[in-house]
Amino acid sequence: MKKIIRLTEQDLSNIVKKVLEEQNNINLYSCIPPEFRIPYKNLIEKKLDKQFLKVALGIIGRESHYASGVRYNTYGTLKNVWDFFGGDASHGPAQMTPKTAKDLGVDVDITSDEGALYAAYKYLFRSYNKAINVGYTTGPSNVNGGTGNAALDISIASYNTGLNVIKKWCKTNDKNINAPCDSPNKQYKPYPNDKPNYILTVSSQEIKNYIPNKSTVKKIEGVNTATHGYIKTVAENMKKLSCI
Repeated sequence: MKKIIRLTEQDLSNIVKKVLEEQNNINLYSCIPPEFRIPYKNLIEKKLDKQFLKVALGIIGRESHYASGVRYNTYGTLKNVWDFFGGDASHGPAQMTPKTAKDLGVDVDITSDEGALYAAYKYLFRSYNKAINVGYTTGPSNVNGGTGNAALDISIASYNTGLNVIKKWCKTNDKNINAPCDSPNKQYKPYPNDKPNYILTVSSQEIKNYIPNKSTVKKIEGVNTATHGYIKTVAENMKKLSCI
């Protein structure tokens, strides 16, 4: 037996109003990939910072092409298998690990569009505050093609390399290599595996707003990523989000 639902004129009016509102949001945020327009709107309504949400979208674009493509979908299955055997693979549009989400206090589904956007936002907000406390400024970093904001650049870098990259960097006796200012005994091994005996002396001359160009390899995907290239891609994604 079919169920009959009776609607009042006010009910119909509310439904039409809701549909028109959603359509307006689609038009308003036309520069955002369709799947992320409503999640962005919902988080804006929760008073989250627009700038960090924009960076988070740029991150998602870099990490998963906004949750699309054969590579994203294929590796998603492999990562579930990896986790089953005790791994801690990255998941969802923001490619975040469950451990990182837990550390951030994120209790939403990071595999959903809105959950991923929120989780990336939380990570960036935390890393940016750490960068400011360490001494990074809103002036430019040494990354050509970055955001123009060193604290933001190093926050984006940390999403790929980890929070340990956010620290003071100093010059060494090799003009081409810089090192963490807090290196033990003021010594630094730039090539611990290939050249373990090549030890540099770390000076006390800090390099303001410096971001190292590290190489990161993702085990499952086998992808090698350079820090500066990562930052540039996120910055380029942000420029495309011109409507927000």
